[in-house]
Amino acid sequence: MDFELPILESPPARAARSPVPDLLFEDIREKRVVDLIPMASDPYRVHAGTPLHRMTVFLTYRCNLDCPYCKTIVRSPNELAARPQRGKTYDLAAFQQMLESHGDTPIEHLHFTGGEASIVNDLPEMLRFARKRGVGRTSITSNGTQKIETYLQLVEAGIDEIRISIDASDAEAGLSHTGRSGAWDRCVAAIRALAEARRNGAEFFLILNTVVTKANRARLDETVRFLAGLGPDDLKLITEVDVKGELADFPERNRVIAGIEEVLALLPPDRFPLLRMKLSTVFAPTAIGLEQERAPQGRDWR
Repeated sequence: MDFELPILESPPARAARSPVPDLLFEDIREKRVVDLIPMASDPYRVHAGTPLHRMTVFLTYRCNLDCPYCKTIVRSPNELAARPQRGKTYDLAAFQQMLESHGDTPIEHLHFTGGEASIVNDLPEMLRFARKRGVGRTSITSNGTQKIETYLQLVEAGIDEIRISIDASDAEAGLSHTGRSGAWDRCVAAIRALAEARRNGAEFFLILNTVVTKANRARLDETVRFLAGLGPDDLKLITEVDVKGELADFPERNRVIAGIEEVLALLPPDRFPLLRMKLSTVFAPTAIGLEQERAPQGRDWR
């Protein structure tokens, strides 16, 4: 399939980076190290007033899709029996109780995920409660397949960053990645609506996540062109963990990278920083990290 490179225009004064910290950025990592070194040498320095850099809340382990690479959702009664905690879904009361259990400890960033966090009906009220409680920044990762109003409600509730996961540039490929008919079309419609809200002045950051697998790597340049043309603030390429050692070994690799570089050449050099960084590492065997670290005894990292 042939694609014309989109004309990508950035609205005036749009920030190149999300206000939500991402550890891919060196300055964020350095700041974390500075914060943590004193506690590593003297753990008793940690107290109730020590800020939490990030809290990730798995609101539910249920999901309306069946992405083949997903390690999080429960796919069978046996899996649920092995990990009974994955049977939990938060409602507003449970979420409030969880946050209140941290007392006055500052929380700099709260991230909602799952499963599919957007299927939890109380999510907008959870966001408002988190804001009232003093959480610095809020974000979500979603598959983008709920009603458009669901996502616009999160914007109205004051979310800082929305990350939509989409791994293909057409409905047929989207079906193979999600396992559900119509999911790709609903996701694209939600992205377009969110991008329109951004153009109209809504103050949140829109990032599209693409998991790079053996199934979609040869068309990754097409996918990036298509997704960039939908109007996000950035794209993040994510390596499928189980195939990272083999992912770079395919004939079209150089063409794919060159095609993505063509897209980036249309943009000012400070735009799409996550895509620029991940393009240089997504096909590297060490992209996930931890290779030189000692795994917990008797367990792998997962």
